[in-house]
Amino acid sequence: MDSTVKNIAIVLLLLTFAFIGYYLFIQKDQTELSISGADVSQELFTNVQKYVERRTVLDKVKLDLGILSDNRFRSLVSYTTPIVEQPIGRENPFDKINPAQVNRSTNTF
Repeated sequence: MDSTVKNIAIVLLLLTFAFIGYYLFIQKDQTELSISGADVSQELFTNVQKYVERRTVLDKVKLDLGILSDNRFRSLVSYTTPIVEQPIGRENPFDKINPAQVNRSTNTF
C-alpha cells in the first residue's frame, strides 16, 4: 500500500474509535429506567398467576405405571450387540511407528 493510503486509513480508524468513545461516554449518564414501578409489579403479578395456574394443572396429572408390570412389556427382548473394548492410542506417542505393528483393519459403520 501507498503510505498516504495507510495514513488515511489510520486517521479514519482513530476517528472511529474517538467517536465510539465519545458516544459511550455521553451514554453513561443517561441510564434511567423508563418502566414505572406499577407496570413492573403488574407484569410480575400476571407471570406469577400464570405459573400458579400451570402448576395446578400439572399437579392434577397422574401417571399410570401399570404398563411396566404388564407381561407384554416384561417379555420384550433386547437385541443389542455388546461392544468389545479396544485399546486406544499407543503407550509412547512419541515413539517411532513400526509398520509391522500397525493394525491395518478398517472400521466400517
